[in-house]
Amino acid sequence: MDLEKLTRGWDFAGQTIVMPGGAGILGSEMAYALVKCGANVVILDRDLSKADALKKRFSQGPGSGKLLQADVLSKESLLKARDIIQGEFGKVRALINAAGGNMPAATTGPERTFFDLPEETLKQVVDLNLEGSILPSQVFGRMMVDQGRGSSSTSLP
Repeated sequence: MDLEKLTRGWDFAGQTIVMPGGAGILGSEMAYALVKCGANVVILDRDLSKADALKKRFSQGPGSGKLLQADVLSKESLLKARDIIQGEFGKVRALINAAGGNMPAATTGPERTFFDLPEETLKQVVDLNLEGSILPSQVFGRMMVDQGRGSSSTSLP
């Protein structure tokens, strides 16, 4: 990635972007690029131990990166993260849902055909990938709409 070319075309200075799952392979690269474009990126992840390498990359600026523990399948966890973010950064410019994934037991292979995939494991994968995007969108989408950003197909109560 040509970061010099990228930063010339995109200026996110002072803008806060929330990224659930941003400690993963794809999310961390997007987060790093946004920090290089001046954004304040807040990564929400259930397990922050794998995000330690990001701290050094984020310190190169010009934007900043923050890591917060949160579970995309827990609205209470996301609301706590929202309150911390609002207290530290104020407004949120964007949400990038980068959480998701699969489980070994939900994949086919020589030992397991499509017809043998365990129902409970499939439900866990669907919850992570579907509900894990819906809940952050509800929490941070409402926050952005309340701040005069984003859109809602219905009026909010």
